[in-house]
Amino acid sequence: MDYMIAVIPGDGIGPEVTGEAVKVIEKIGEKFGHSFVFSYADAGGAAIDKTRECLPGKTVDICRAADAVLLGAVGGPKWDSLPGEKRPEKALLGLRKELGLYANLRPAILFEELADDCPLKPEIVAGGIDILVVRELTGGIYFGERGTTMTEMGPAAYDIEQYSEGEVRRIATTAFEMAMELMRKSVSNTAEYGDYYASGLVIGDESKAAMKKILDRIQDGSFADEFMTAMKSDEGRAKFLAEREERSHHQSSEVGAELRSMMSWLRQYD
Repeated sequence: MDYMIAVIPGDGIGPEVTGEAVKVIEKIGEKFGHSFVFSYADAGGAAIDKTRECLPGKTVDICRAADAVLLGAVGGPKWDSLPGEKRPEKALLGLRKELGLYANLRPAILFEELADDCPLKPEIVAGGIDILVVRELTGGIYFGERGTTMTEMGPAAYDIEQYSEGEVRRIATTAFEMAMELMRKSVSNTAEYGDYYASGLVIGDESKAAMKKILDRIQDGSFADEFMTAMKSDEGRAKFLAEREERSHHQSSEVGAELRSMMSWLRQYD
């Protein structure tokens, strides 16, 4: 198959790392019969030096036209004196927003053979660790309103953290789908601060109840059982592969009518 990859070398060690990554990708193409076309673009400090913008429109266009984006580190001491809105790191937020990259998948795997080198207690890492952290990327404080104001105590600054119900549903759905696809046994919510922050209250009781039903079925293994049962038949495998082919850039396919129904309900505000 042919793929177009946008390469943003970035700054500092970025060009060196992305250069080696391109070599690895080319070897993968040779071994498995794929063809990769690399289109290079600037972002971060390199783009500022050339265009005075950390994320030129041309770079966004190249990324949108690509099948994937290979991004190197951006920023460095050279640009530290620039105002916050013009610093190289702003390019990262711009790319997330322009490309709709709302889900950050961060796997953490510890093989049992390496457990002795882990600083965690043996009883925690016994059998190894296999965790996938799903982080929301396009909402919250990074993209909220910010500014300064005058108060009775003098000048003050503020940054607003805001999440819509649709954003919460979307990232929760992604986590549920990934848990089922990877046959993990549990999904945990690390944003349990609804008693203190309004953004933790955006999901209503009805939504929470539906999500709890999905969590319960993931934790008791029934989703994984359904998946394995479906994959034992030619029809089940064909259906699964067809759904995988049709899935969007950010979402995984679902297996089982009940799960599809729940996911459809959760996405109603997307």
